[in-house]
Amino acid sequence: MSFVSRKLVSTLFYLFLTISSAITYANNARVLVSNISQEAVQIKWYSNSLIYPEGVNIYRNSEGTEEWIKLNATPIIKEDKTDLSDFKNDSTAFALAEMVNVTPKEKLEGFLLLNVLVKSFQSTDLCDFLGISYVDSDVQVDQEYRYKITALVGTTEESLAISDYIKATTPQKINPPDSITVRTEKEKVNISWKPNDGLFYAVDVYRRSKGEKTFKKVNNNPLMVSKFPKQDGSMGYPDVFYQDSDVEPKQVYDYQIIGLDYFGGKSEPSKIFTITVEDYNPPPKPRVKEASVTNLSIDLSWEIEEDSDIEKFQIIGSTSSIGKYTKFNKEVIGREKRNYQLQVDKPAGYYFKLVAVDSSGNKTSSNPRYVEVADIIPPKKPSDIYIKKDTGRLTLLWDHNSEPDLKGYYVYRAAGSNSSDFVLLNARPLNSSSFIDLHPKRTRNRMRYKVVAVDTNYNYSEASNIATVDMIDMISPEKPVIKRVLQNDKAVEIEWVQNVETDLMQYWCIKSVKEEGIFVRLEEIKISAEEKSFIDLKIVPDAVYQYVLIAEDGSANRSLPSTPFEIEIVATEQVLLELDNVKAKYKRQSKTVVINWEEPKNQILGVKVFKKSRDQEVFYPISDLLQSEDYFVDKTVSGPEDTLTYEVRAYSDQGDIYRSQLLEVKVK
Repeated sequence: MSFVSRKLVSTLFYLFLTISSAITYANNARVLVSNISQEAVQIKWYSNSLIYPEGVNIYRNSEGTEEWIKLNATPIIKEDKTDLSDFKNDSTAFALAEMVNVTPKEKLEGFLLLNVLVKSFQSTDLCDFLGISYVDSDVQVDQEYRYKITALVGTTEESLAISDYIKATTPQKINPPDSITVRTEKEKVNISWKPNDGLFYAVDVYRRSKGEKTFKKVNNNPLMVSKFPKQDGSMGYPDVFYQDSDVEPKQVYDYQIIGLDYFGGKSEPSKIFTITVEDYNPPPKPRVKEASVTNLSIDLSWEIEEDSDIEKFQIIGSTSSIGKYTKFNKEVIGREKRNYQLQVDKPAGYYFKLVAVDSSGNKTSSNPRYVEVADIIPPKKPSDIYIKKDTGRLTLLWDHNSEPDLKGYYVYRAAGSNSSDFVLLNARPLNSSSFIDLHPKRTRNRMRYKVVAVDTNYNYSEASNIATVDMIDMISPEKPVIKRVLQNDKAVEIEWVQNVETDLMQYWCIKSVKEEGIFVRLEEIKISAEEKSFIDLKIVPDAVYQYVLIAEDGSANRSLPSTPFEIEIVATEQVLLELDNVKAKYKRQSKTVVINWEEPKNQILGVKVFKKSRDQEVFYPISDLLQSEDYFVDKTVSGPEDTLTYEVRAYSDQGDIYRSQLLEVKVK
């Protein structure tokens, strides 16, 4: 697949999720007609075949007659051309035509078929290339016609479908979709319409802000909707077809809908729908900075991010952290205020929250701030904190505080050397001066801890000094499993099941040779963690080798050795692979090389493609084991002018390796 093709797949992935309604026209044959002018009618046809190798015929019938007149002198068939320069002004059509050219007809399905269908609705050139379009220029004005398409299969003609009647007349304006609804919901705009897949395959949504004159399209891809199974088993459309989230609260927008028909045409714009986006954004969260106590008077001061939408503040409080909060301020606190003095009835422990209220009535509360009207002296900060570590287990210890009203301790943790995002680990205060923190055994992060003391009046001490510890990974990877070993007299290829450890660093392949009945280690070969096979070219015939695989993680933990695999190298006569018409062609447009071959006559496990450049001495594999494919695309072609050499190899279940002829390709 070329670079353009890969880009197409990425940009059309959204279509793949919503395109099921469009494919309806390919599952049941259908003939579509449209006026080009009052003297010309365009015809398109679709069925589950889409491409007809032997072509189709098109017949016309006038209203009031029984006669069908054949219009085409020769069968209409997909264009057999590799020069796709006609599409160079349309990169999407070019990429699809290129993929259709290299894809067998019977494999034109799934995602590729869907995208070809959608693009054929937009591109007459692509329809002509596929052989699914015809223009009837021999019609009489105001005469009604219908058209029949038949497919040629061997010596027979099979009827595909018959169109509706169409009057030869000047093209008429197309009305937009019906029953359009536009409504706002939580700073988003939801849009729906009545689907009409007999007229439109998709719609586009246009928007303009208040004061703008020009509408702009907001959807990147055509919007197509399809039915889906509901909970009761019935099929139905979703409640919302398109959601516009790129809007601002309190702003006014105008929307219009335009339908897209199957001939690249557009409907008239719908009427304008004007909507004001509701404001659900709460104001920024205020933070109470200080709370000082003088007798029964409490001075609160706070800070908040600047927000022009804030209208006022409220102060609510309770004597319980989980109790009912009531309003404490007796007058309105204006948006410009940053402090307030309130009076309480009696000494107690109070929890206060500052509430910011915006002009839409949205509210945001600060974190609760505890204020002790009698006892405001916090405990001393915990001291001498240290950590004892074990695999997956850390024990924190510190000196016990001596305050008589001590309630307990809160422990906080942050992961990383410089992280300041400490997380509270215990919901209730600890009544002991120790804490056990458990981790997965493979954890290797640096952990930072601090401890805060709290008394019975919920006065919090300063945080202790931060204690830091590095976790140790002591878990070895799983033992590798060798899946298969293929060999001939020139090379041994070892394949294994890739390990799943996320910290896997590399593999080690231990190679030994049998001498006088004993295996003697020859070398230890380092292999990347991403690899799942290894080719050993350093072998000699009539020798017995043993291979063992070991996995190693980032902490240098090594797995147990895999089950040893012993193999005897027996010299074999090289046999050419029985492949017909093996070809390799460089495609300058996509900078790829396509290698094709026919199905081999021998019983084989699969085929691999090898390559070497001009400055390389040996071939290297560039494909996995291909078991049913008859072509391969080399996408790794890059760099200056070079001559590449390819070889196709087949592997039999007897361990034989057959080779094709060498294929040289010049890259410019």
